[in-house]
Amino acid sequence: MDDLERLLRAKAEEVLVPSEIPRSLLRRARRRRWKNAGLAGLLATALAVGGFAGVRAATGASSDKPARPTPGPSSAAWPGLWPQATREEALRAQAGADAGDAKFVPQLFPGKVASAYAQTVLGWPDPFVGDGAGAADTQSGPVPITIYTCDPNGSTPCRDPHPSRAVVTLDRLLRHDPTGVWFVTAVRGPVPIVIEPKPSGSFVGVKHGDLVLVDVSGGETTVLVHPGSYGVPPRDVFVGPPGAKFPDVYYSAVEPNCTATLMRVSLIGGQPQTIAPGVDPAVSPDGRFLAYMTADYGCDSHQELVVRDLATGSETRWKLGSLGSRPPGYTGVCRLSWLGDSRRLAYSLCYEEGQNVFELDTVRDRGMALVNGTRLVQPDRTTWIPAGNDEQSGGLVVWEFCCGQHEEQPPRIVAVDPATGHLLRTLMDPAPDVAFIRMDLLGRILMYETMDGQVFRFDGVQPVKIAEGYQEVVPIT
Repeated sequence: MDDLERLLRAKAEEVLVPSEIPRSLLRRARRRRWKNAGLAGLLATALAVGGFAGVRAATGASSDKPARPTPGPSSAAWPGLWPQATREEALRAQAGADAGDAKFVPQLFPGKVASAYAQTVLGWPDPFVGDGAGAADTQSGPVPITIYTCDPNGSTPCRDPHPSRAVVTLDRLLRHDPTGVWFVTAVRGPVPIVIEPKPSGSFVGVKHGDLVLVDVSGGETTVLVHPGSYGVPPRDVFVGPPGAKFPDVYYSAVEPNCTATLMRVSLIGGQPQTIAPGVDPAVSPDGRFLAYMTADYGCDSHQELVVRDLATGSETRWKLGSLGSRPPGYTGVCRLSWLGDSRRLAYSLCYEEGQNVFELDTVRDRGMALVNGTRLVQPDRTTWIPAGNDEQSGGLVVWEFCCGQHEEQPPRIVAVDPATGHLLRTLMDPAPDVAFIRMDLLGRILMYETMDGQVFRFDGVQPVKIAEGYQEVVPIT
C-alpha cells in the first residue's frame, strides 16, 4: 500500500513547468499538481481496498451508466443582445424564419431589425435607419447600422425636440448565409445630434410685381402673371382648392382709380380670368365655395361679403349693416378665413385701433348683417388677424398683437376656439418680425414673411427659411 502510494505520488511530481510560463500560471500549475497528487492517493486507496470497482466508485463511473457529459456553453455566453437573449430562443427564431413565420421573417433583414430595436428598446416612435441598412444578403456580418430618431438630412420634419443617433451592430450568429437571421450584438449611443432642416415645398408669392410660382425643392420659379397696365402688382393672393392636381391662384387686380377686380389663373399658367369686382378671395377647405369682399366703396372699404358656389355659380350675399358712429380709421371687413368645416367663416372689422374678429355661419346666418355676427371673445386690448384653420386643434389661426403703446408685447401666432376665443395651442411665440402670415387650406403648414422680405415655412416643428424677396406668400405643399 505504502509503496504503491509513493509510486503514484512520484509520477505526479514528474509534471514539469517550462521556465517561460508566467508566475501566475506557475502557481496555478502547482496547485493543480498537489490536487493531482491528492487524487493519486485517493485512487491508490480505492484500488487497494476495492480493486477496480473501488476506483469506479471513487470517480463516479459505473459499468452500466455513461459518465455525465461536459456541459456546453451557458446562456450567458450567447453574444446576441436582441431580439433573442439566449441560444435556445435564437434557434427558435431561426426555425420560425425558415418556416415563413411572419413573426420571425423580418429578422432576415438587418434594417428591419435595427428599426424594431429603435422602436422597442430605445422608444423612438418613428426611427430613421441610415448607413448599413442595405447590407448585401451574402454579407454575414458584423454590420454596423446608424439609426436616428428622425431624418438626419432634414428633408422631412423632425418631431423630436432632442434628436439622437445610435449605432447598432448586427450579426448572423447561427447561419452565415442569406437564410440566417440577424441579431443585435452591440450598441453605441444614443448621443444627441443637430439636424438642419432643408428648404422644401412650393408656394405662390409676389416678387418685383410678378405673381410667381416657386418650387423650393427644385429651385424653379415660374411667372404666372405680370403687373397690370399701371404696374400695380397682384394682391390678396390665395391658392385652392386643396388636393387638386393643378389648383387655381386667386388674386385681386387693383388699379390706381380704386377699381378692384377678382381674378383667377391656373397654377400651370394660361390667361387670367375675371371673376367679379372684389378683393380678398378665400376658397373653402372642401373646395366648394369662394368667399370674397366687394369693393364698391373704394379700394379699402369693403362693405359686402359674397359666397359663391363654384359648381353652380350661385351667390349668397351679406351686407355690412349700420355701425352707428364709425370708429376712427374704419375700413370695413378686411380679412376672410374659412374654418375647417367649410361652413363657418371668420372675418375682421378693421379700424385704426385694432380688429375685432367675428364668425359667420354661412348656412344659419343668411340675411344677417355682418356687424351682428358672433364676435369672438378676444383678450382685452388685443388685435387678432385671421390666417386660416388649424387641422391639429380644429381652431382658427390668428396673428395676435397686444396690448397698447405703453404695454406692447411681441406678437404671436396661436390657434383659438372660434366659439369661446380660448387658446387651443401656440404655433409661434414670439413672432416679432413677422409681416404677413397664411396657413395652407388643409391647416397644416404656416408660411410667413418677415419685415426684411425673408420667407419662412413652419410645419409645427421649427421655422425654415425657404426664400427671400417675396410678398403675399401662400403655401401650396
